Parts: sequence; structure tokens; C-alpha cells
Amino acid sequence: MNVTVVGLGKLGAPLAALLATAGHTVRGMDLSQKPVDAINERRAPVEEPQLQELIDALPEGRLTATTDYEAAMDGSDISLIIVPTPSDENGCFSNEYVLDAIRGIGPHINANWHTVVICSTVMPGSTGGPILRELERASKRIVGRSVGLCYSPEFIALGSVLNDMLNPDVVLVGAEDSFSASHLEDLVDSYLYPRRRGSDYQVPYRRLSFTEAELAKISVNTYITMKISYANTIGMMADALGVDAGKVLDAVGADSRIGTKYLKPGASYGGPCFPRDTVAFASLGVSLGVQTPLAQATDDVNEQVISQIMLKLVGHQQVAILGMAYKPGTPVTEESMGRKLLKALRDDSVVVTTHDVVARGEYADAERCMRGASAVVIATPYEEYAKLDYGNRLVIDPWGLR
Repeated sequence: MNVTVVGLGKLGAPLAALLATAGHTVRGMDLSQKPVDAINERRAPVEEPQLQELIDALPEGRLTATTDYEAAMDGSDISLIIVPTPSDENGCFSNEYVLDAIRGIGPHINANWHTVVICSTVMPGSTGGPILRELERASKRIVGRSVGLCYSPEFIALGSVLNDMLNPDVVLVGAEDSFSASHLEDLVDSYLYPRRRGSDYQVPYRRLSFTEAELAKISVNTYITMKISYANTIGMMADALGVDAGKVLDAVGADSRIGTKYLKPGASYGGPCFPRDTVAFASLGVSLGVQTPLAQATDDVNEQVISQIMLKLVGHQQVAILGMAYKPGTPVTEESMGRKLLKALRDDSVVVTTHDVVARGEYADAERCMRGASAVVIATPYEEYAKLDYGNRLVIDPWGLR
């Protein structure tokens, strides 16, 4: 197929490279010149494991990029929109950039049939509401007759984007007509099945309506954050009792009704998705007249983890924070525990030094970062931090690395 990918950021660039690797001719579209130049110069526009290797292996011309919508849509069979949906003042996801993308591609849809896939996370009611209306207006076509529309968000984590795309637990296909759904599934099949030749693997598709798929996406992330906060609550209890939280949670997770995923002692959740998804879930409840006390409690526990650490640091005038990224393997620090602690401690006039293995920290060397500090907080669970000599400093290790 000829594929257009709108948005060449942390998810769009890996997806474009993956589709090109599967044999499709892919044209990326981004309003920013920087990622476009990177793609055209065969450079990965974002830091992500294996992405540069995929791009290096592509035949010339298989993956190109442009800032022009008309050029991006020339001969395109299917387009995937994977642009940011920032939170608005109420905590809901804004459709502004998605609608801008629809306005950009709509006038240039020229195939007898073209399918538009929304991969960005949007609020329930968005795809079948304002997005569908804008697509019909911009393209002058009727959805389900000469243009298709699907909602299919990615379930990935930064630092393992390509691996997660290639090994999905579920592929949501939100569609109101079977032709659009099949068109999208053919595309997904093209990069999932070739790697599993000879196996009985079946892609875990779930065909749903637009709104069902939208609700499923936001519900998954909110359930995960609830599980993380529950594990952290047990962790705080275990700490107060002087027992091993890891052993307790391992026993709890052994029950097949619960499972061990995301049931580990640790720190507060962060990153570009989990915190805002929990807030958006609560905002959705307000708009529907449905109470969501679990979402609020989840967020409260997440903040309580920071408060508990701050209490342990009372009296320490210099603190080293090891780990500024929200998780290992990514430079992203958005909503990370390290950043939250840094702000809280400096607000209390504490001298703070920082280090990270991947993300930007003040010190490139962890040992130097700790010099002069009477306390250390391991905010990101890098294995490297388990091997350090901490001397007689207070070490706060929510992950149980040591």
C-alpha cells in the first residue's frame, strides 16, 4: 500500500519505519521541518531502540517525509494520524491537532477509497462526532461510502515502542463499517504476520464501535495506574511494618485473578500518558454524571508516594536524585518522580544534584552526583544504581534494587 503517516514524533516515526520495513511505500507528514529533514536524511527523528537500525535497512525511497499535505497524500491508500492530543483546562484530551490533520489531508484524498485511521488517544465520542464531521466536510465524501474511518490507538511505552508495536496484547479496531476495519487489519497483518511464519499466531483484534474503542483505550491506562497505586499502598504498609514489599506483592500476584504485571513496589507513575489519562477518565465521569472515586484515589496515592519520601528526607540539606526519566530506557522526564522530587526539595531550599543514565541530569557520573549528599533517592530503577557504593548515606530505594 501507499501509506501516509501524519505526525513524526515519538510514536509516528517508529510506526512509519515499521510500515516501510513491511514493504509499504510510506510518506511521513509533519509540520515541523526537523523530523522531516531527519527522515529524508535517513536519521531517526526520535530516540528509540532499534529505530535507526530499521531506517538504515530500508531501500532508498521507501520512507520519505514532507511538510506538505498534498505531497503526503499523493496516491495514498490509507493515512494514519498520530499527533498530540494535549489536555485542556478540564483534563480532557483536546482534538485540536487531530482536526487540523483532518483538514490537511481531507482535500487531497483522491483514491476511489481511502481509509483514515486515528491513532491518537481521544475522548469517547470524538471519532464518531467532531472528527467524522470534519472528515466529511474537508474531503466532501461520506464516511462508509467513499472514505473510511477507524480508531486504533497504540498501547506502547516509550523505550520499547517498536517491540510493543510488534507484540501487542490487543489491537483495537474501532469502526462503523467492515470495509474500513478490514483495510486497517490488512495493514496491521502486513507487519505482524511475516515475523511469525509457521506459527499459529493470531493477531488479537477487537472490533468495536468508535466509542467502545475510545473508552477501552482510556480504561486500560486508568486500570494500570490503579494497580500501580494499589501496589504502592502495599509497599508503604510493608515499609511501616518492616517487611519485604516485594515478597508480599509476589504472593498477591501469584493469584491468577490478579497477576503480577504492574504489581511491583516502586515509585509514583509518570510519563506523558498515565497521569493525564487518569485525570481524563475522571473528567469523563463528571461529563457523564458518573462518579469515579477510584480515579481520584489513584491520583491521590500517586502524590502520597512523593509526600512519604519527602518526610524521610526532613533534616537533609543536600540530596542526590538518581534517575530523572519516568522509566528506564527513555530520555523522557515528563511527570517523573525525579522531576517532582527535584521541585519539592528545591522549594524547601534543599541542595539537590541529579543524574540519569539516559535522560539529561546535572552530572554525567552518579558517584560525582552523590558527593556531599547525606541522602540519595533512586527515582528511576536503572540496574546501574544497584551496583553503586552509597557509603553511610540514607538511601531511599522504592524499587528494592539494593
